Amino acid sequence: MGTTNTYVKNDFVVSVVNDSKYDTLYLYTDLDKEKVVAGSEIILTKDHFITISYNEKITAPKIENILFEFERTKVYWLNWCFKTPSFKHYNEQILRSAMTLKLLSFEKTGAILAAATTSLPETIGEERNWDYRFCWIRDASMVIKVITKLGHDKIVKNFIKYIVDLIPDKDEKLQIMYGISGEKMLTEKTLEHLAGYEGSKPVRIGNAAFTQKQNDIYGILMDTIHAEIEKYTHEDEKHEELWSIVKSIVWVVNKNWKFADKGIWEFRHEDQHFTFSKLLCWVAVDRAIKISELIQGGKSAAKWTLLRALGIKISWIMLGMKRNKLLLNLMVLNTWMLQCF
Repeated sequence: MGTTNTYVKNDFVVSVVNDSKYDTLYLYTDLDKEKVVAGSEIILTKDHFITISYNEKITAPKIENILFEFERTKVYWLNWCFKTPSFKHYNEQILRSAMTLKLLSFEKTGAILAAATTSLPETIGEERNWDYRFCWIRDASMVIKVITKLGHDKIVKNFIKYIVDLIPDKDEKLQIMYGISGEKMLTEKTLEHLAGYEGSKPVRIGNAAFTQKQNDIYGILMDTIHAEIEKYTHEDEKHEELWSIVKSIVWVVNKNWKFADKGIWEFRHEDQHFTFSKLLCWVAVDRAIKISELIQGGKSAAKWTLLRALGIKISWIMLGMKRNKLLLNLMVLNTWMLQCF
């Protein structure tokens, strides 16, 4: 895994990763740098600053610079929140949630992360401690639908570009998740030298789920693409790229909807047939038909109609009833059902 060495310099503290991939991180502060590195107690009698930078700064910052940047940051967030619509009920909670979703978006690439953390346990002392610092296509697409309704179009457009950039070739299979910069190999490793949060081992980096097959992702992504095209009906150049993705997704769905998968729950044992996955395959084809009607007068819709009506739809209805869990399925899928019909 390599080692990380930390050095105290005159103007900063630098941590250097000695691994197959070289990297550095810089810490600037007007506190005693030796005490900061040692984790010693520091008694504060006036304002101080600590700032972390990926790049070494040409001029070492002072407290005046940091306070100025702090004010600029506040203005940025005030402006962003001002552009977010207000709601009669639960407005404060909605705004805080919107800010959290914004913080999980990476403007440089358009990726939306599931979380900014790794290895926080679902239950203290147990092993379900996963690395969520990646972009799940399903989760990110759901976030984008919310962001679209809140009117923050730049985040939406950045994510759509992220999707387009992920699939440069028409026959390239869509993974369920990618790295923040579009990385495709997310090999899972455990850091045995770390004890984990409150003793909850193992601590993981990477996520083995990236190799899983989850057929529901196609419907949720297609629903997001449909919403984007429906909102911006005249951006033909961008629609051409998205249309290639739409056709590729329908081709994949047609080939795979009958097969078992890992499902939205990402079980790490054998594949199963999930009602949710079948329904979302139906959504993928349904939205593809609607997209065809929007941008090309429905020329491609006719050949997909039979697949939507007599294939996938009957399958997910029968599967839900067969398992005698129709009520549970309807509860879980209620939101999607309302949109589909």
